[in-house]
Amino acid sequence: QLNGKRLNADGNPDIPDFDCEDPNHSANISGEVLPIFPCGSIAKSIFNDTVKMSFKNSSCKKQPITLLKTGIAMPFDKKRFNNPVNDSELYKLNGLIEKPVTWPKDIWDLDKPNPSNNGLENEDLIVWMRSAPLGNFRKLWRRVDHNDRKHIELKDGLHTGYMYTVEIEYNYQVSGFDGRKKVIITRANPLGAKNKMRGYIAMAAAVFFYFFSALFFLLARAENSSNQKN
Repeated sequence: QLNGKRLNADGNPDIPDFDCEDPNHSANISGEVLPIFPCGSIAKSIFNDTVKMSFKNSSCKKQPITLLKTGIAMPFDKKRFNNPVNDSELYKLNGLIEKPVTWPKDIWDLDKPNPSNNGLENEDLIVWMRSAPLGNFRKLWRRVDHNDRKHIELKDGLHTGYMYTVEIEYNYQVSGFDGRKKVIITRANPLGAKNKMRGYIAMAAAVFFYFFSALFFLLARAENSSNQKN
């Protein structure tokens, strides 16, 4: 479904069968069974808080900081997500699909100012759909637009000399599973944002492969020694 190729005979999104857990379909007012698009518990639980940032410039005037909704998904992840129709025709899916029950917006209205950032190709959705190995994880949510001339003072980064304000519109409920949310402001690099768990996993994998490499080396030497004696 996520690559836009699960279609019925009419070329419209079809009801998933085995690759999405229930519920994967819903009935509209007329009783017609429609596919939930996108389906699955991960898509259903997409993060929907709104975070706004501002700062006080040198004249002590409060200035909003422009946050970009694009450029947050990894390129190889974006290749796996495709709309079943052209971006400009997503609205034609109205009446042919049902959005997840927890979504406040339809899939063609996820990012109205950016027509190419809607549907299954919406970068918020792509980032959220990447499964995390553990319950404690980070997701890249926004990028600061350092090229916006409205806050040219931030062209080289978020300087420590200014006072910043973060406003959060609380929508994503975590109290049901005793969860916590944090806003982390960091400088990303070509490998993504800072992630301690990624380092721990890499270290564990290195130790694992080193141990078995040494073990196989010793076993090979022992076998060669026994063959020479024979």
